[in-house]
Amino acid sequence: REGNDKEGLGGMRKSLVVEQLKGIATSDGFASSVIADFPRKVRKVVKPYRGLENDIHGDFGHTGVVYREPGPVAREVNCPDWCRLEDSLKQARNEVVGERKWGAQGQQHGTVPGKWRRVPREMWALRPVHVPEEDQMSVQAPTLAHGLDRVLRFPGRVFPLVGGGSRGGKVYFDRFLMRIPNPDEIQWDAIPPFVSAAQDPMLDNLSRTIYQNEESTPNLYISSTSSSTSALTMIYHVVSRYRELSMEGLSPWCVGESSSFTRQVYRPISLLVRRKSEKRFVFEVDKGPVASTILMELGHSMERMLTFSPKQFRERYLRGPQWRPSSPENQVFNYTQIGQFLLRAQIDCRDPETGDYFDLKTRGVAPIRWDVDNYENHLGYHITKSKGKLGSFEREFYDMLRSSLIKYNFQVRIGRMAGVFITFHNTRLIFGFEYLTKAEMDRYLFGNSDFGDFAFDKSLKLLAEVFNGATATFPEAEAIKILFVPEKSRKSLDVIVEKVVSTNDNLDWKALSGEKYDCIRTEAFSGLSWEEAGINPANLTRYTVKSQLIVNGKAVDSAVRALANGKV
Repeated sequence: REGNDKEGLGGMRKSLVVEQLKGIATSDGFASSVIADFPRKVRKVVKPYRGLENDIHGDFGHTGVVYREPGPVAREVNCPDWCRLEDSLKQARNEVVGERKWGAQGQQHGTVPGKWRRVPREMWALRPVHVPEEDQMSVQAPTLAHGLDRVLRFPGRVFPLVGGGSRGGKVYFDRFLMRIPNPDEIQWDAIPPFVSAAQDPMLDNLSRTIYQNEESTPNLYISSTSSSTSALTMIYHVVSRYRELSMEGLSPWCVGESSSFTRQVYRPISLLVRRKSEKRFVFEVDKGPVASTILMELGHSMERMLTFSPKQFRERYLRGPQWRPSSPENQVFNYTQIGQFLLRAQIDCRDPETGDYFDLKTRGVAPIRWDVDNYENHLGYHITKSKGKLGSFEREFYDMLRSSLIKYNFQVRIGRMAGVFITFHNTRLIFGFEYLTKAEMDRYLFGNSDFGDFAFDKSLKLLAEVFNGATATFPEAEAIKILFVPEKSRKSLDVIVEKVVSTNDNLDWKALSGEKYDCIRTEAFSGLSWEEAGINPANLTRYTVKSQLIVNGKAVDSAVRALANGKV
């Protein structure tokens, strides 16, 4: 199974079974399993879930479990290249670098080669874009039900749904949450479908208003968080020079594991960019046909399960005699202009005490994420510990940090939200809840919030540069496709731009794998012609995006790491 390792966790599924066969299934509180002939056939006998074992003292159902430090602890390292961040910023004001235009070679100027162009230092402001009064709906974002707002008061702690372990099982929240309804029990007509940015009339109207009021805006790029965060993640790799994550504050086993993003985070993505007018463009991730999975379906239904009372949820969203037709569900969005971007973020929930908005995320446990097509084979996997390599909340946080947290962070920033509310489950049972603030995400991803602001701002600006160059490459095209291919070994990003001639064109990372992609990169591969590859070179251009960090007037080849004591 290592060859089909979607999350860069080679052999973990196999090692999980090996450890279960050694007796971990019973001694550490996992559901008992009978596994034979793995991986071709898996047979499981699942015992009732009795909740989180008492591996800490106290009634953790009311104050939560602390399974990691509130933030990574800075470790002092004997390195001659440490410098004070404050001193570095002062020195940066006096730096002089050359400039270049898109695709130009440039000359040597200043302290670095002239082909480099400085990303503007001034931060782009996040400007709320208000919906016209006549289009406003008298609806607010929902709030958490079942007493779950208690979790918001203790960020960084996990709250188990059930505790007590072998002694029985104490339910700390409404028993309604004990069972997750199957997708075939949900009245899907009651849940509004996703509306893409290209089909959103409100986004179109707001972009027209911005363009009319700001004629100096060179181009305006319109999208939703789901598409923009995918593109920003690609650019962030270049801006950070493929910086690794911080594991400090977690158990020693986490520190000994990989601290880089998973392979799925580094996989290429394709964007479809459509022209709305002369200077307005809308872009979306070009995924092609996407098969729905159990995790995608439960993500929609569980959001309602967490924010409606049991009676309301049954009447509104469950099939059966109790179902009652109701008025269409109104969704709440934030619209934000950031420089050349107009971005839409859906608001899942709000805190009635502070008024802060936050996102709802439902997170399937590790073996189900790794083998989602056979998720029923892993229903016996339970979270029974706060810490540990398997069967723990720490395991789920570690995987989330490497695979999803960067997108969560960018979504929170775009939506002007305070954090994310995470629900851990195995598609049948909910194990616990956690509220993760933006500040804590920043510490694990970037080092601190200052560097998080820097990374977000510079990634947006560099993405705007890529879009400006890509749209200028084919100025008459009604649509283009942009393929982002991370090159981690070279600390760069390949950007392949294709003019869309037909709506049947399918430029995406899957179609461009293997020989076809090598043909684009080298313009010749083992005798494969452009025609055989299905490529018209006149409609295709390839660029390479690189970044250079300058600290105290010196070029830095490695990633820059921020510490809590103010050093970099």
